[in-house]
Amino acid sequence: MSLKNRVRISSTLPTLLADKLKEYSDDTMIPITKIIEKAVDGFLDKKNTQ
Repeated sequence: MSLKNRVRISSTLPTLLADKLKEYSDDTMIPITKIIEKAVDGFLDKKNTQ
């Protein structure tokens, strides 16, 4: 699988938040990367409209 349009990043989260993220991902079958991508995109959109 080619990741030519993606960049690997590394970050840390509080344990409780990471647990909730993993649980949500497991329950919805949405990959964590997609959840984070949508969250960052939404955050940046909100910041750009202020």
